[in-house]
Amino acid sequence: MKFILYFLLVISLLVLPASAFAHTGIESSKPEANSIVQENTKEITLFFEGNIEDISTMAVKDGNGQELELKTVNVKGQTLTGELVNPLPKGNITVTYNIVSEDGHPMEGDFAFQVANEPSTVPNTNGTQKSQDETEPEEMEKADPKQEESNTSPSTAVQDERETNGVSTLLIVVVAVVIVGGIILVMVRKRNK
Repeated sequence: MKFILYFLLVISLLVLPASAFAHTGIESSKPEANSIVQENTKEITLFFEGNIEDISTMAVKDGNGQELELKTVNVKGQTLTGELVNPLPKGNITVTYNIVSEDGHPMEGDFAFQVANEPSTVPNTNGTQKSQDETEPEEMEKADPKQEESNTSPSTAVQDERETNGVSTLLIVVVAVVIVGGIILVMVRKRNK
């Protein structure tokens, strides 16, 4: 009988932490949370710790709470990318996401950043105007690589979310261990009587 109890205890200690850590959290974003974006952009990308399902989505709002129209929202592995119809306007931008992790666990969250400049236009070689988002690939290659690196590093808000998820997971594991330990203690005491 003791062998069965110890066996169940060991199995529960191995299974509970694995299921508690299986959920996918956000790793980073581009633009970063709490950043100030200098360049015009029409794309927002979220990077998650694990694969996400195709039904995952996002919404983007300006500082007035007006939803900005997304042209497409694509899921590819651990990445959720939203392409806007128009470049982001100057001011505060809030991104809200609703994802489903590979294990079926739904998760939602949001983050904000600022856009420093109004969407601008650049003269085209044929005399017409085009937005900076439509610049030629050669022009984009001249972009500052240091700025690109800073846009892909984890943000403070994302790190805070990960820490919160870690504390919640640890709490679940501790409670589960206490419950299983209590059950075993009660069973051993009843048997000794």
